[in-house]
Amino acid sequence: MIGLTGSNIALLGASGIDPDAARWIATVGQANVSAPRGRLISDTIRELKAASVWADLDFLPVLCAENTASALVDWKARKTMTLINTPTFTADRGYAFSSSGINTGFVPSTDCVAATGTSFMMGVYERTDVSIINRAMGALVSGGPSAILTPRNAANAVAGLNASGLNVVTSLSDSRGLTVAQTNGTTGLGYKNGAAGASVTWTTPNSTLVNIALFLGGYNVTGTLTSARSSTLGYALFGANAWSATQHASFYAVMQRYMTKLGANV
Repeated sequence: MIGLTGSNIALLGASGIDPDAARWIATVGQANVSAPRGRLISDTIRELKAASVWADLDFLPVLCAENTASALVDWKARKTMTLINTPTFTADRGYAFSSSGINTGFVPSTDCVAATGTSFMMGVYERTDVSIINRAMGALVSGGPSAILTPRNAANAVAGLNASGLNVVTSLSDSRGLTVAQTNGTTGLGYKNGAAGASVTWTTPNSTLVNIALFLGGYNVTGTLTSARSSTLGYALFGANAWSATQHASFYAVMQRYMTKLGANV
């Protein structure tokens, strides 16, 4: 792979690297992306596009990466994230949190293109089994919009998408894998590893996207990491509530192939 500056992005696209992958490599810095990893990410993004799920994503931070520089730039919005306290990074295994987190710098109200306050989804891929209410991802404005997700509290995945938290996946014995929650403004639905969970009805929902940055490893309450969750995350997502059940399954399958190639699948 060649250096990526200016017109070289177009050149890389012409040589087989997906243009969105090329832009991501340019943001991370060519020195931080090995040729095999760049090709793998390019191939994965092409698969997501072929599955018709890429366009509905606004944010896709993939923490299972070869180094911290590449782990802290998300694939879609290309936001450079910052650490809160000192989460532990392990190459190709993600970040482990304990009273620590990541400030994604991604503010849904201003950074979303696909999602709206009455049509959005969020998800996390947890690599350790944790069964406490503490949040894995989110942000909350007191008395206003919210986007918070717990992959497992006892036997349920809990989400609050512009409304009070409800169980969106039930009868769980393991938090590991991909948990996604979505809303159309009044009705919510959960997915676990690409399979549909529970349908819920939100009460008195808000209708605007949260206007502070999403945190990982807990959630953002007016700039403070709250409800920190001692877990390890492999990747996360935020986007529009536009996927069919087939698309949810396809997204999970594509990302699971990526994680399996790294040996990070659960």
